[in-house]
Amino acid sequence: MLDKFAADVDQSIQGATFLKRKTGIIDAIIKVTSNIQRMATTYKERFTKELKGKAVTSARLCDLKTVKKH
Repeated sequence: MLDKFAADVDQSIQGATFLKRKTGIIDAIIKVTSNIQRMATTYKERFTKELKGKAVTSARLCDLKTVKKH
């Protein structure tokens, strides 16, 4: 997931080069910064959901192993 985030950030930064020509450097930096911050929040939420899902699955597997032992 970190690789995907890094690729998205890189793509956003490369887009700033094009944006810089149209809007100016300051506006391009502001736009890219807000895009990266939004992406970071989105990835954080996805990662948290994945971890919770894995924790639930792991807990269920542990419960199944415990049940099988008894």
